[in-house]
Amino acid sequence: YSAAPANITLTADASDSDGTIAKVEFFSGTTLLGTDTEAPYSFEWTNVPAGSYTVIVKATDNDGLVTTAEPVSVQVLAEPAAPDVAAISTGLFNAGWAIAATSPAPRSFEAPGNDVGDIELKVNGAPVKFLEGITAVANWNNPGNVGVSSANNIASPYGDASGNAFVNVMDNSINNASTANPATVEESAGTAVAHFPFSAGFVGGIVSANGAVLASNLPAGTAISKAGTGLYIVSGLSLSGNLLAFPNGDTGTDVDNVVSVRISNGTWIIDTRDNGVGAQDDSFSFVYLPAATTGVLNGAVSSAGALTTLNGELSTLGATVVQSATHVDITFGDGSLINPTTAALFITADSGTSLEAADNIISYEAAGNAFRVFTQDLPELNGTFQPIDFRFTAVPLDLDSSTVPTKSVVSISATDSAAGEYGDDQALAFTVTRTAPVTAALTVSYSTSGATNGSDFATLSGSIEIPAGESSAVVSVTVLTDDAAEGPETLAIT
Repeated sequence: YSAAPANITLTADASDSDGTIAKVEFFSGTTLLGTDTEAPYSFEWTNVPAGSYTVIVKATDNDGLVTTAEPVSVQVLAEPAAPDVAAISTGLFNAGWAIAATSPAPRSFEAPGNDVGDIELKVNGAPVKFLEGITAVANWNNPGNVGVSSANNIASPYGDASGNAFVNVMDNSINNASTANPATVEESAGTAVAHFPFSAGFVGGIVSANGAVLASNLPAGTAISKAGTGLYIVSGLSLSGNLLAFPNGDTGTDVDNVVSVRISNGTWIIDTRDNGVGAQDDSFSFVYLPAATTGVLNGAVSSAGALTTLNGELSTLGATVVQSATHVDITFGDGSLINPTTAALFITADSGTSLEAADNIISYEAAGNAFRVFTQDLPELNGTFQPIDFRFTAVPLDLDSSTVPTKSVVSISATDSAAGEYGDDQALAFTVTRTAPVTAALTVSYSTSGATNGSDFATLSGSIEIPAGESSAVVSVTVLTDDAAEGPETLAIT
């Protein structure tokens, strides 16, 4: 069951060849849930909290004999409440770690200095504490950094000895060998960073290579476990939201690893791999954003370029995905509200059943108002685009709890509704109005009915443009004079 509290209908078939069934009892473990004395036998189990349960059914006949059915396992997944997105700090760092853009105060990142390969995260003068939230990272190919590409990089957050948050950036030298590990070297290159604090309700965990949970904010009924080399399970968490994961660069062996996520058998799986393709235990962080999360855009793109929306914001704003032989372009709405200048894009490979995407490096750059996503396979890193499944979250830089990306809602009303064929008043007016956003021009198509277009009134084109920055435009109608004897006519525009 996808989300708690769940309502579950329990049913059972019971019969007695030499008598009758007196009652059927439904248990959760040893706790009696309910009893039914008439067929068909059922019980409505309501408001079931997140967790794993063993359901047992016992049938008692008219002689008092009891038969117990095989136990059935039931899992109710936790769907956390929406976090406070107003607490997210987001920044775009250029080569040299100059800040290209960041959230407004009091969530602004500060310039971290010029330590090659390491970004020290500070917000309003105070160090960000690594274990107090999830630090998300992305390779951001800033076209202003001529000659410095992020396409081969692995960015990984970590905490220093004082618990302060840093981001390590390693360049994987191009290596066309199919088995050898690419060489890595620290590099200062375009990097996007966001911090999701646990105190604001963000759900996630920071996990060591051996599976120990270093810090977390998880709802009741969820757990993290290690199931094999480079294989970790996050159980009990709803599948309806979005889960992103990032490698932690806390030891010398972890700074060249990649992390991917997938769903298998109704649970979240996180895979960690060395940049030489093989599975390898690695520390990682993950953040889960429920479907009810507002302000950010959650979605997934398949290797065929198909989009799946994972929260209401993306459903409302909409997105266009165009996949070519060299990249994937994602445009949100008309591109005027959420774009590479106003937002950062955080991406995690979805490795699926084939694990095809488990060893990829992902980067993005601006392509006008579109986010251009580039994925390539490890360890080759030969500059060849490899289509994969991936998950993403777009985080606006200027984001508060009231910032909700929306499509414009258009309405039309008759603002001058009466005119004649003769005299001084032969004009009608219909006002087309839109709600925010109004940053870009919007063309609205309309149709007429009733009076005849081009005969009873001057020909209308069937569309009108609301200029950028304006919330309305007027469709002006000129009534034409004719000699026909006719009664009043009505014009409707929809």
